[in-house]
Amino acid sequence: MEATIFVPNAILFVLDPGNKGVSVPAYRPDETAVTTASCVSVKTLANVDGPVTVRLKHTQTASTKNESTTMVFDGEIETPSKVLAIVTALFERVLETQVQGPMTRIEISVDDPNAPSIVTLHVV
Repeated sequence: MEATIFVPNAILFVLDPGNKGVSVPAYRPDETAVTTASCVSVKTLANVDGPVTVRLKHTQTASTKNESTTMVFDGEIETPSKVLAIVTALFERVLETQVQGPMTRIEISVDDPNAPSIVTLHVV
Protein backbone atom coordinates (compact mmCIF):
# COMPACT_ATOMS: atom_id res chain seq x y z
CA MET A 1 0.00 0.00 0.00
CA GLU A 2 1.16 3.52 -0.66
CA ALA A 3 -0.09 7.07 -0.17
CA THR A 4 1.40 10.45 -1.00
CA ILE A 5 0.38 13.32 1.28
CA PHE A 6 1.46 16.70 2.57
CA VAL A 7 2.24 15.92 6.22
CA PRO A 8 0.93 18.46 8.75
CA ASN A 9 3.50 19.36 11.40
CA ALA A 10 6.09 17.24 9.54
CA ILE A 11 5.48 14.20 11.75
CA LEU A 12 3.81 10.81 11.37
CA PHE A 13 2.88 8.32 14.08
CA VAL A 14 2.80 4.54 13.84
CA LEU A 15 0.39 3.06 16.39
CA ASP A 16 -2.67 0.96 17.08
CA PRO A 17 -5.54 3.49 16.85
CA GLY A 18 -7.68 1.25 19.09
CA ASN A 19 -5.13 1.33 21.89
CA LYS A 20 -6.68 3.55 24.57
CA GLY A 21 -3.38 3.57 26.48
CA VAL A 22 -1.17 4.73 23.61
CA SER A 23 1.72 6.91 24.73
CA VAL A 24 3.11 9.32 22.12
CA PRO A 25 6.87 9.87 22.45
CA ALA A 26 8.26 13.30 23.26
CA TYR A 27 9.43 15.20 20.19
CA ARG A 28 13.20 15.26 19.66
CA PRO A 29 14.16 17.45 16.68
CA ASP A 30 17.55 15.78 16.21
CA GLU A 31 16.11 12.26 15.86
CA THR A 32 14.27 10.84 12.87
CA ALA A 33 12.30 8.30 14.91
CA VAL A 34 11.38 8.32 18.59
CA THR A 35 9.52 5.50 20.29
CA THR A 36 7.52 4.34 23.26
CA ALA A 37 6.16 0.82 23.76
CA SER A 38 2.98 1.78 21.90
CA CYS A 39 3.98 4.40 19.31
CA VAL A 40 6.76 5.44 16.95
CA SER A 41 6.97 9.03 15.73
CA VAL A 42 8.78 9.72 12.47
CA LYS A 43 9.73 13.20 11.35
CA THR A 44 9.15 13.98 7.69
CA LEU A 45 9.64 16.64 5.09
CA ALA A 46 7.69 19.78 6.04
CA ASN A 47 4.39 20.07 4.19
CA VAL A 48 5.47 23.44 2.72
CA ASP A 49 8.49 21.71 1.16
CA GLY A 50 6.53 19.01 -0.64
CA PRO A 51 4.67 15.73 -0.37
CA VAL A 52 5.76 12.59 1.47
CA THR A 53 5.23 9.10 0.09
CA VAL A 54 4.25 6.63 2.80
CA ARG A 55 4.53 2.90 2.12
CA LEU A 56 3.19 -0.01 4.16
CA LYS A 57 4.50 -3.48 3.36
CA HIS A 58 4.11 -6.92 4.91
CA THR A 59 7.11 -9.23 4.89
CA GLN A 60 7.56 -12.74 6.26
CA THR A 61 11.08 -12.03 7.47
CA ALA A 62 13.10 -8.95 8.29
CA SER A 63 13.69 -6.84 5.21
CA THR A 64 17.09 -6.57 3.68
CA LYS A 65 18.56 -3.12 3.99
CA ASN A 66 18.11 -1.10 0.85
CA GLU A 67 21.21 1.00 0.10
CA SER A 68 19.09 4.04 -0.80
CA THR A 69 17.27 4.09 2.56
CA THR A 70 18.20 4.34 6.21
CA MET A 71 16.54 2.16 8.82
CA VAL A 72 15.39 4.39 11.69
CA PHE A 73 13.46 1.82 13.77
CA ASP A 74 13.51 -1.96 14.19
CA GLY A 75 11.44 -3.31 17.05
CA GLU A 76 8.02 -4.12 18.44
CA ILE A 77 5.07 -1.94 19.39
CA GLU A 78 1.85 -2.75 21.20
CA THR A 79 -1.11 -3.57 18.96
CA PRO A 80 -3.86 -4.74 21.38
CA SER A 81 -6.70 -4.29 18.86
CA LYS A 82 -4.59 -5.95 16.13
CA VAL A 83 -4.57 -2.89 13.89
CA LEU A 84 -1.48 -0.93 12.90
CA ALA A 85 -1.89 2.53 11.40
CA ILE A 86 0.19 5.41 10.17
CA VAL A 87 -1.50 8.64 11.22
CA THR A 88 -0.76 12.36 11.02
CA ALA A 89 -0.49 14.73 13.98
CA LEU A 90 -4.17 15.49 13.35
CA PHE A 91 -4.90 11.75 13.81
CA GLU A 92 -5.86 11.35 10.15
CA ARG A 93 -5.20 7.77 9.10
CA VAL A 94 -2.86 7.57 6.13
CA LEU A 95 -2.57 3.78 5.87
CA GLU A 96 -3.59 0.90 8.12
CA THR A 97 -3.51 -2.88 8.24
CA GLN A 98 -4.63 -5.80 10.35
CA VAL A 99 -1.85 -7.53 12.30
CA GLN A 100 -1.58 -10.92 14.00
CA GLY A 101 -1.27 -10.18 17.70
CA PRO A 102 -0.95 -7.78 20.63
CA MET A 103 2.72 -7.05 19.77
CA THR A 104 3.89 -6.35 16.24
CA ARG A 105 7.43 -6.23 14.94
CA ILE A 106 8.05 -3.41 12.49
CA GLU A 107 10.89 -1.81 10.62
CA ILE A 108 10.80 1.80 9.47
CA SER A 109 13.16 3.18 6.85
CA VAL A 110 13.46 6.60 5.23
CA ASP A 111 15.16 8.08 2.19
CA ASP A 112 16.69 11.00 4.10
CA PRO A 113 17.12 11.01 7.91
CA ASN A 114 16.99 14.82 8.05
CA ALA A 115 13.87 15.48 5.95
CA PRO A 116 12.32 12.21 4.72
CA SER A 117 10.11 12.37 1.65
CA ILE A 118 9.72 8.57 1.60
CA VAL A 119 8.78 6.62 4.72
CA THR A 120 8.50 2.84 4.46
CA LEU A 121 6.95 0.71 7.19
CA HIS A 122 7.58 -3.04 7.02
CA VAL A 123 5.33 -5.23 9.17
CA VAL A 124 7.45 -8.30 9.90
